[in-house]
Amino acid sequence: TGTITSHQVMPLQRRAGVPTIDLTIRNVVSASTRHLPRHEAIQLGCLQRIRGYKYNYQQPSEIHQPAKKETEEKRSQLQALKDLVRGNKKDQLRPPIAISKAISGSVEVRVPFERIVKKSVLGGGTIILFGDWCVAQAQPSDATTDIKALQPYRHSSVGVGVRKVIQGLPLKMDACVTEHGTKGLFFGVGV
Repeated sequence: TGTITSHQVMPLQRRAGVPTIDLTIRNVVSASTRHLPRHEAIQLGCLQRIRGYKYNYQQPSEIHQPAKKETEEKRSQLQALKDLVRGNKKDQLRPPIAISKAISGSVEVRVPFERIVKKSVLGGGTIILFGDWCVAQAQPSDATTDIKALQPYRHSSVGVGVRKVIQGLPLKMDACVTEHGTKGLFFGVGV
C-alpha cells in the first residue's frame, strides 16, 4: 500500500496587524494491492472522508443505489431543523469505508473573524468556505461478484464552516450539501 499527501497553505491577503486570509489545498492519492487486509483498507478509507457523508462500517454502503425520493409532506419548522441537523438520514448515501484505490482533495478559504468584524464579540475564530471531492474504488470482498460494485465511485461536497477554540478545545461546525443532494450540519472536534 502507499499514500502520497500534498498540503499547501497560501496567504491570499496580508495586512499589518490583522490575520491573513488563507487558501488551503490538500490532495491525497492512495493505492494498494488486492491482498491488503480489510482493516488496513478501512484505514485507507478513513483518509478519504468527504464532509457531508456518513461513514459507518456497521451499516451497508449504498454506492450505486440512488437516494430514495419520498414525497415531501408538510412538517413543522422544528422538525425540518431536526432533520437538517441529523443530516437527512433517510436520503443518506454511505460510501464504502474499505477502499483499494482513491484520489481525493479539499480546497478551503479560511477567513479570520477579525477580517469580517473589526471588534469581534466572539473573539478569535475562523470561517471557512470549502469543497471536497473523492474518486475511489471499494476493496472487493470475497462475496463480491457484481461488476458494478468494482467500478469507481465519486463523491463531493461544498459548504461553509466555523472553527473556534473554546478553553483550549478546538470546535468545528460545517454546513454542507453533497453532490447527491444530502444537506446537513456536522459538529466535531478538530481544526
